[in-house]
Amino acid sequence: MKNAPELTCRQGDSIISGTVCTTLCNPGYTPSPKSMKCYLGVFTPAKFSCKPDPCLIHMVPNRLGSGCKDVTRPFIIQSGETCETQCEQGYSPSVKAQKCSAGALSPTFWSCNEDPCEPPTGIRNAAPESCKEGKSVTSGGICTSQCADGYSPSVFSLACNLGKLTPAAFTCTPDPCLIPDVPDKHGSGCKGIKGKSVNSGAACTPLCKTGFQPSENVLRCAASKLTPATWVCEPDSCSIGPIQQAKGTGCNGGKSSRVASGAACKGTCMPGYSLSVPKLDCYAGVFAPSSFTCDPDPCKIPNVKFKAGSGCMGIPGATIASNKVCNAHCQGGYTPSVAKLFCKAGTLTPATFECSPDACPMPRATWL
Repeated sequence: MKNAPELTCRQGDSIISGTVCTTLCNPGYTPSPKSMKCYLGVFTPAKFSCKPDPCLIHMVPNRLGSGCKDVTRPFIIQSGETCETQCEQGYSPSVKAQKCSAGALSPTFWSCNEDPCEPPTGIRNAAPESCKEGKSVTSGGICTSQCADGYSPSVFSLACNLGKLTPAAFTCTPDPCLIPDVPDKHGSGCKGIKGKSVNSGAACTPLCKTGFQPSENVLRCAASKLTPATWVCEPDSCSIGPIQQAKGTGCNGGKSSRVASGAACKGTCMPGYSLSVPKLDCYAGVFAPSSFTCDPDPCKIPNVKFKAGSGCMGIPGATIASNKVCNAHCQGGYTPSVAKLFCKAGTLTPATFECSPDACPMPRATWL
């Protein structure tokens, strides 16, 4: 008999007339009927069958209903039927189905596992993977928010619980731009901005200390990047003002009125005038010393034969200052050819004089 053991009666292989045969089937099968009466060599009923046992549905934690779709009480399925597994919201079955065969389910066991969370999508300026943890976040874990370079997430992380993230998403906000540390900048370096950064979408108008000018007019910030990236504070050139008796502009041969920072103005005066200082050093729009003068040269007192002293009465030395008068002075018995000589910017007028011997007066005759 199909699905029955070799010995089909529990009482043995021979049943006494008037007694009962308790029918037997292979494991997973149930006899129908469960017994047969023997009378005068004939069983009543004449035969039995072994029907496959149904399967008892396992009581899986977090199952939905019975755990099998469309199966209600009693929680069993017939042999040959399939249990389409189902779980409560937030859980997923470890296997899609169990098949019942002669009282045994295959696979034997299954479970309702907590659903993982999918990373949020459609976030503008997010990183290629919006969660640091990858393409799936385990329930009970967190999604560490990730944005593209130059952007920061509105929240650091999102908690995953049974397939749902809390909060559901995040935004990526553009980062401000750090103001570069430029030598000789004024204040923060950006006009009207305090602190060390410029908001994304805003602009920095560079500011330098007095005597310096920025190399750029404006820098624009977009997602942590300044365009252009930086600037320099370039020192101003120095301007030379009008100087009396200077040759031309007075600087470097008289051809230029401006001198680059770090360079020098080598003064030049008109003939008969000399510089008060040999040069002016320029740095950031300021000369040191601040200026120079062209001072008139003194006049050399001529070396006149028979002069008395220096040759100029009351003036010691060999020179006379400009705009001064030399009162010609000769030794006794000599008279200067000119009484006065005027000095102007190194030039005497007249240029010299002579000491001429005095003439003798007409002798007087005496009467004897």
